[in-house]
Amino acid sequence: MTLRIAMISNPLSERNRKGMGDIEAVVAGRPDVEHIRFEPGLDLREVLAGLAARGCDLLVLNSGDGLVHGILGALMLGQAFETPPPLALLPRGMTNMTAADVGLGGRSPATLAKLLAVADAGGIERHIVNRRVLKVDYDPERPGERGMFFGAAGIYDGIHLCTGSIHTRGLTGSWASTATILTALARALWRGGQNTGIGGDEIGIGVDGSPLRTAPRALVLATTLDRLVVGTRPFWNAGKAPIHFTAIDHPPRGIVRHAWQILFGGRSRTLPDPPFHSQGAHRVELQLDRPFTIDGEFFRAPRGHPIVITAEERVRFVKLRA
Repeated sequence: MTLRIAMISNPLSERNRKGMGDIEAVVAGRPDVEHIRFEPGLDLREVLAGLAARGCDLLVLNSGDGLVHGILGALMLGQAFETPPPLALLPRGMTNMTAADVGLGGRSPATLAKLLAVADAGGIERHIVNRRVLKVDYDPERPGERGMFFGAAGIYDGIHLCTGSIHTRGLTGSWASTATILTALARALWRGGQNTGIGGDEIGIGVDGSPLRTAPRALVLATTLDRLVVGTRPFWNAGKAPIHFTAIDHPPRGIVRHAWQILFGGRSRTLPDPPFHSQGAHRVELQLDRPFTIDGEFFRAPRGHPIVITAEERVRFVKLRA
């Protein structure tokens, strides 16, 4: 049976700004592939409702993390599909963290052509991976945000360091992520962990019903991804819980000495706790007065309102090797 395929492209994502002619050429002459160009103001829930009505068996996202984030929210909030179609992520943005873990393994037209060939041969199901999706409730006036990665304190500051100091030097993608990590570690080495200008926010944390404990934090993250930027895995001791949760206290004493194990160690690690804490979780509650990020987008909770992170919903992704 021929799959009905849709591709949503963001012309404003980092790689697509340079032109999408090579990508569009791959789907030219393919009536089974509906190509939609994302424009600011486009209602993604309406787009998905239309695709559901016409029948869509596979949804390709030619974009960066921002559109992936928007589609996840539209899928869960709109519920146009009884069962959402698998998502195939063609990483054409700046960081592409979600696609690096559950994407197509490349960003070239050849990667898209390979995906279509797999679909034509009826082989998509062999490449499906399931992931839980974070739901972040932070404002009683708004529905919960969906995404694959939540970050606060040093994560928020690190993004600003990357977009402010690193990108202006011409580094993008994995190079920019690597430079940001190395810059933060260099500051910790030469200035001391308390003088890096990254993190230090007072954040209350409660995991799976435990009482909130407030302390200065260098970094807080929660994710359902198995790997983050440049293949890092800054989480451990998760067991079978759906959320990987890590908090590092401020100042992060010993962070340079333990950096490799924090970033690339195995599922179980022996690290001093405090300041380094990581575990699996079903529910994380935070008290945080500064902005935080979900998949690179920024949000802020109303003062005094808790942030609650859960991960009960699932999405199927198509994961191909390069």
